[in-house]
Formats: sequence, C-alpha cells, structure tokens
Amino acid sequence: MPAMVDSPWGSLPMTPDQTISGVFEEIGGSLLILGEPGSGKTTMMLTLARDLLAHAEADPSRAVPVVFNLSSWAGVGGPLADWMAAELSAKYQIPKKIGRSWVDAGHLLLLLDGLDEVLTEQRAACVEAVNAFTQAAGLASVVVCCRLKEYLGLPTRLGLNGAVRLRLLSPEQVLAYVTGAGPSLAALQVTLQRDSSLLALAETPFMLSMMARTYQDLPVEALASEAYATIEARRQQLMQAYVQRQFRLAATGGAHG
Repeated sequence: MPAMVDSPWGSLPMTPDQTISGVFEEIGGSLLILGEPGSGKTTMMLTLARDLLAHAEADPSRAVPVVFNLSSWAGVGGPLADWMAAELSAKYQIPKKIGRSWVDAGHLLLLLDGLDEVLTEQRAACVEAVNAFTQAAGLASVVVCCRLKEYLGLPTRLGLNGAVRLRLLSPEQVLAYVTGAGPSLAALQVTLQRDSSLLALAETPFMLSMMARTYQDLPVEALASEAYATIEARRQQLMQAYVQRQFRLAATGGAHG
C-alpha cells in the first residue's frame, strides 16, 4: 500500500508465501503494518521481532530489535530518542545514558506498536515525532503498527519505505483452520457451515482463536440458537461464553496467566 506512506518507493508484488521478515528486508527495513482490530498486527510484529533476533544473534553487527508501545509516548511527548531512552530504562533496566547511546548509534531496530492507542489529539504529533527521528537518523530501521481506520484519519503520513495491510480471513481459510483442528472443533465446524453470522465473525485471527478456545469439545446443540442470529448478538454470546470458560478453568487450576 504505497499511498499509506510518504516514500519514493512504488508498489511491490507480494506472493502468498512471502514472510513478514522477507517483506521487511526487501523494502529496506522500514515498514508500516496496518489492519483491522484483531487482524494480528501485534502478532505479526512479534513474529518479525523473533526473526530479527535470530539474525542479530547470528550476526553481531546487525541492529537488535526492541519493541516499544507508542501509547506511553503520549504521556511525555517530545523527541522520540529521549522517550526511547527512558523506556529502555523503565522497561528493560538499561541506564538512560547507555540506552541513548545505542539509539543514537543505530544499534537498535525499533518496533513501534500501538500508534492507534495514542490519544486522537496527540496521534498526529506522534507521527511527526517518528518522522523527525527517522529523518535525523538517516537509514534507521523502524516498524510501526496501527489500525487502518485510525491511520486513515491522520493528516500526516509516516515517512517509511512501505506499508502492508493484513487482510481479513476468507471463509475458506476459516473453515480450513477449524477442519484441520480435528474432532475437538467438529461442532464449531458444523456451526460455521450453517451460520453465516458466526462465519463472518471469525474473519479476524483474534475472534477465530477465541472461538477455538471457547467452543472446544462442545456439542453442536450448545452452539445452535436463533437468539444469536446477528453478528453483534453472536459477538456478545461469544464474549460471555469465553469469560465463563476462563473462570471455570481458573477455578480448576487449568488457566495460567
């Protein structure tokens, strides 16, 4: 999605089997990850972080990936480098002087999550702070995650090399996942095939994962009800069932934080 960033790069073709780390390397280590709520943006960023950590361990000359959440920037504002040095001290127990020297020397690969979690009135200023940092740092490797709707509402675009959007799951992908899980999700498989509203609700990995946990080993009859014919009713029913299941697991010692 080249129009989502202020970059001279054009649109590059992507194959279905291309990894996020492959995309990151191909466009020069500067990337915006967009998607709807629950589409897996943070999970995708952490997947990239895992791959980049492996690269850094194999080659000490490479920058070390560090995850920051931009929501905490809103509380302090100011230059991004100052905020990151403070975060390294508070979250990773790195002395500010050392952390700042790492930031200034480009020893860190910055993974900035939660741009959409920054307050609306401060979000544009946060984008400007990121842009000011990347312009001053030159070839800094930066990844930013944001919900698509919130990003589209911004007056300023990030100055990154490229942007990707995580697509919602297709009905075929949802059913293939549930079928592959075997007998434990047989009831969910049958219900999804019968209930278009529940199938539509499963279009994000977050909701599909919640369904898999909540409806595991349940009979078909437990999921069938005309009272939950709409997506909103299904969503509320799923949330209630998920919370009840987690409380039961906690009471029996089956849930872990």
